[in-house]
This record gives sequence, structure tokens and C-alpha cells, in this order.
Amino acid sequence: MLKLIVADSNLKLLSTWSEVFQGISEVLFMNIDFKSLVKLPEIDAVLVRWLFAHERYGGTPQINQSQILSTNGEIGMPSWVVTTPAFRSDTTPLPEEYDYTEFSQVFESIEQFNKTNKQSNIETLGFELSFLYSFRGELPYKEAEAVRKAYVEHCSRHSNL
Repeated sequence: MLKLIVADSNLKLLSTWSEVFQGISEVLFMNIDFKSLVKLPEIDAVLVRWLFAHERYGGTPQINQSQILSTNGEIGMPSWVVTTPAFRSDTTPLPEEYDYTEFSQVFESIEQFNKTNKQSNIETLGFELSFLYSFRGELPYKEAEAVRKAYVEHCSRHSNL
């Protein structure tokens, strides 16, 4: 089962998400920043917004698809970067709908990667909340609930929570 390490140095934001994910032992919350997160040895991949991931690690964004890019052994980074999917700009879903779709795509991408990759599997995904939500102004409670829903659905398809 895919494990998540959710990090942030903003305790209020981290607490909000922790409350929503209460009772799911496969999701760990840590009061650390992105640089500390990516150095954790248990992280196989880190989630990065598609624009930044493709700028740094190459590849071409695919509409509505999360992708997995190699960090090519970059020091201080896990082996893999999972991109958020790029969405068409002519749609404006509610933030929680956006996050549900985004994370559903991320989890599906990891599942497909694990089925086909012969090098290694992604068993633990890390992400920093502020990095994902830096463009939004309020605490993303509904968004956290949407991500929880996507995660629980993903896990229920692959094992029991």
C-alpha cells in the first residue's frame, strides 16, 4: 500500500490535514520543510507541481496525466519525482474537485509505474503542503478531504485500509 509523508513548516496547515487524515496510519505528518522532506531516506518519490518538475527534470506535460520523472541521481533528492497533472486552462472546477482529480491521477500514475518499472517501486510518496497550496489563500480543509477521498479509493482498490 502506498504510504504518504505529508510535510510542512506551517503548523496550522499541517494540523488541518492531520485532522482530516486521522485514523489512517499509512499517512505520516511531519513538521519539516521541502529540503528536509526530500532528504528522508524512506521517501521513494516526491510530488512536485508539473511546471516545476518538467522545467527541472525534462519531459513534456500531458494534459490530465501525472507523470513520473527520474531525478537522475540528483544528490539530496529521491529517485523519482511525481508530477501533478496539467489541466486545460478553460476549465474552472472547485478547488476540492481539482484536488480530487489531481491526486487520483497521481495515485494512478504511481500504480501504473509500479506495475511496469523493473528498477524499483514507489512505496512512499512525500509532498509539502505549502508547495502545493502556495497559490491559494485559505486553509484547504475541503481540499484535504478531497485528497483523503482519492487516497482511500486508491487504497481500497489495492488492499484494505
